Amino acid sequence: MKHILSSIILATIAFGCFAQSKGEAMPQSNKIEHLIKTWPANWMVGKASEQGRDRLDSTYYLDTRIYEHSYDSQKEQLVVKNVVASILCCYDQDMPHYTGGFCSSNLLRVDNPIESKKLQMYYGEDIAPFVVGGKGRNYAVLRFNSKQNPYYRHVIGIEWWLERVDRKHQVAKFRTFRIFGPFSKEHYEYALKQSNISKADVETDDLYGDYIREDGPFLKISKNGRIEGIVIGESPAKDMLSEVRVLGKLLVTSTDETSKRAAVKSINKRVTTLLTTATDEEKTELYRILNDIPGYYVQVTPPNGAVLTRSFAWYINALPKLDILCNSWIQPGSPNCIYIDENNEEKPANFLLQVFLNSLDDMDILLEN
Repeated sequence: MKHILSSIILATIAFGCFAQSKGEAMPQSNKIEHLIKTWPANWMVGKASEQGRDRLDSTYYLDTRIYEHSYDSQKEQLVVKNVVASILCCYDQDMPHYTGGFCSSNLLRVDNPIESKKLQMYYGEDIAPFVVGGKGRNYAVLRFNSKQNPYYRHVIGIEWWLERVDRKHQVAKFRTFRIFGPFSKEHYEYALKQSNISKADVETDDLYGDYIREDGPFLKISKNGRIEGIVIGESPAKDMLSEVRVLGKLLVTSTDETSKRAAVKSINKRVTTLLTTATDEEKTELYRILNDIPGYYVQVTPPNGAVLTRSFAWYINALPKLDILCNSWIQPGSPNCIYIDENNEEKPANFLLQVFLNSLDDMDILLEN
């Protein structure tokens, strides 16, 4: 049976001919989900699901399943090796059809000291984020934004690792998951404010709560929590770009440290939303704005582990030539939110866009000023 199963998996890899499903819940290619359906039912040892509706009247859900396969004999190890190979193959074929993805795969071994980057996926109101990755954990994760709601996304993926049952027996475990929900708690809260569902939420907008001083607010705020003087209504992204521009000027001109911290907090809320929901054209405009705001930089990391700090102006020019693996960011509050200045001294940053590269071939581009 195991020989037959291995043959089926290898054939699947060779032909790459899974069916495709339609609708918003699945992009054009969904080979990982079809691969999971080929696994024998007796591999599954547990499952859990949760679904609800939030105050935006949007459904959120989490569905997880645990599979395991013995990893003692060479034949059993070969089956698992082929399963992992098929996961990685499907991920590579699916990736171009998705908004984004993350993959980390190392040799399976018990007590593996290698620690993969942890990924957080927020899926429901008042629910802790779903997390994959960590010491000894491998994963392939695909994300795609909801067309109906710009602040929500679908996530599918597989996480796998090796566990020792006793001194003579070990098993390979696979956790599959399907998620739909807001990008993050911050995205959800912002969407609530935009929809005017809760007046209390609007009144405690950061532009009220963070910008109040003893002598009163130093920004004129409209009743719906927006900055007065900004023409709004074209799109949420363009509204936020305008607000980032105004808040950036405020940060430059303010002499009050409390006001500066509040401005950075509000800028960063909008920046993180735009980085995950805006179009490429809108992101380029965001980079132009951030280039003129102090303390905002790009941190580029090639595969050799070097960390190089660059301006957003440099990033705009280099972006078409870079082979990017994935993006992330660091904000104040993290000890890593620092950069090296021209005097080779560590300085606190207001925001760092992290760019992880696939290849060392980009090193010449990184050395350009």
